[in-house]
Amino acid sequence: MVRIGFCVTVTGDTEYSGCILILANAQPAVKTDTTSAYETVRIPEINADALAYFGASVFWRAAARNWHIQRQHIMATNLGVEYQEQLRRFLLGLSGFPRLAVMIVMVSQSPEPVLAAMFPIVFRQDGYFHHRFHIPGIGFHLFLGRQIPERFTRLCLVHSPQRLIYSSGTIDDLVLRNMAGLIPG
Repeated sequence: MVRIGFCVTVTGDTEYSGCILILANAQPAVKTDTTSAYETVRIPEINADALAYFGASVFWRAAARNWHIQRQHIMATNLGVEYQEQLRRFLLGLSGFPRLAVMIVMVSQSPEPVLAAMFPIVFRQDGYFHHRFHIPGIGFHLFLGRQIPERFTRLCLVHSPQRLIYSSGTIDDLVLRNMAGLIPG
């Protein structure tokens, strides 16, 4: 059994619990056809600080060195010198979460999410950078830059007063599409 302190339990018997079950019993603050937003300040079972720390640590570690499997470079992500240092200081407890960073956490609505992980990747979008990675049932999105739309800050797990987290029926589709893109030919 693997237990990640913020809200996930996965066992070899394909038992899955955690954020999905916690959110299934919670009242969303906002709900659309595909996505629900939850205020973690109202859900004591979800440790928003631990989620933010975990996500930031994976993004920082991915950028802090070159990663190889069997001498093949498998990941190239770059946070930029300024943001990498800000995240390092945050992880060491020397400063708060970077002001020009937004973390959005999406949880699968599926009771049996895709049991796959995706290394951190980055995209440039309209003057800012969108980093993301997935672990089974949870997607982490980190937006960095001076041109992040203001509305993103209101959606942030760290910066929003409600400490928002989201559930979506589309997260597993995104993971499967990304995995399909890795298959040669």
